Amino acid sequence: MDISVEGILGICGGASAMISAVVGYFAQRFADKRNERWRGQTEADLKKLEHQLSEKSTIFNRLIDAQQSSYSLAQEKRILAIEEMWQLISQFSFEFPHSISIIYNILTEDEIANFYESSKYIHEREELRKDLQNMENNTFFKYYTELQRKLSQNRPFLGEEIHKSILVTNIFYSRVIMYVERCVRNEHLVHWHNDKPTMKILKDFLSQEEYNFILNNKEKNSIGSTIGLLESKILLNINEVITGKTATKTAIERFNEIKKLTQLSELNNS
Repeated sequence: MDISVEGILGICGGASAMISAVVGYFAQRFADKRNERWRGQTEADLKKLEHQLSEKSTIFNRLIDAQQSSYSLAQEKRILAIEEMWQLISQFSFEFPHSISIIYNILTEDEIANFYESSKYIHEREELRKDLQNMENNTFFKYYTELQRKLSQNRPFLGEEIHKSILVTNIFYSRVIMYVERCVRNEHLVHWHNDKPTMKILKDFLSQEEYNFILNNKEKNSIGSTIGLLESKILLNINEVITGKTATKTAIERFNEIKKLTQLSELNNS
C-alpha cells in the first residue's frame, strides 16, 4: 500500500505537528549535548577546586605544625627567662634600703619635710645615712647591674610587655635612691612624688586609674603601694605568657596575615 506525503502528514497530525516533532527531537539532542558539556566542565572544575583545597589544607597543616613546634620551643625559653628575671627582681627588691621604705611608708609629707629640722628623727637620719653610705658595699647595685644585663639578654624571650614592666620597676627603684641621696646631701628631705622624672615615667607607663591610685596613696605606704602595683603588672604580663594568651594572640595575627597573602596570591593568579 502506497502512502503519500499527504497521508503521512495526516497520520502525524498535519505539517505543524510534523515540524514540532522534528524541532523537539533536535532540541532534545542539543540539550543533551549541552548538559554533557556542562557536566564535563563541572566535573573538571570540581576536580580543580578539590586540588586547590587539598594544596591549601596541606599548607595550613604544615604552618600549624611549624607553629606548634616553634611555640613549644619558644615557650620553654620564655619560662626559663621569666624564672630567672623574677628571681633577680625578688633579690633586688629585698636589697632596697630599709630606711627609705620606712620614711616614705610611714611618715606624712609634712613629717618628711621636717625630717632634718626635727630632733625626733635623729635615729632615722643616722640609719638613712648609713644605708646610703653602704650602698656601694652591699649587693643592691650588684643585683641592679645583673638585672639590667639579664633584662637585655632575655628581651627576645620575655616579650615587650614583660620587658617594659620590669624596666620601669627597675628605673623606679634607682630613681628613688638617687633622689633621696640628693636630698640627704642638701639635708632637706622631700617626698619622692616631687621628683618629676619619676612621676612622668609612672604616668606614661600606668593607666590613669593606676596613676591616680599612686597619687591617692602619697601619705599612706607610698613606696610599698607603688612597688606592689608595679610588681602586680609584671605578674599579670607573666601570667599572659605562661598561660599562652600572648602566643594565641600572635598565632591569630599570623594566621590572618597568611590568609591575606593567600587571597592576594589567588587574585594575582586569576
